[in-house]
Amino acid sequence: MFSYVGYQLEKKTPFGNWEKVQEAPIIGESATVPVTEGEEYEYRVAAVTDAGVGDYSNATPPVKAERKKRKTTHDALTIVSK
Repeated sequence: MFSYVGYQLEKKTPFGNWEKVQEAPIIGESATVPVTEGEEYEYRVAAVTDAGVGDYSNATPPVKAERKKRKTTHDALTIVSK
């Protein structure tokens, strides 16, 4: 039996190449993903065990990174579906 380590998240623009969001496996339920406002991205995920990285999921539909105003004085860059 293999021990779960975390997960690997990859992103790409619709016509780009897959790239890891971070080199080390992601631990927990969320990750900060660097994106460019106005760009569309697709994402996929794979489990990481002590034996290595598993198969990747199907890609998400493209989502656009848009700035979302919050009720506070800070802006937040969020990913929103089409």
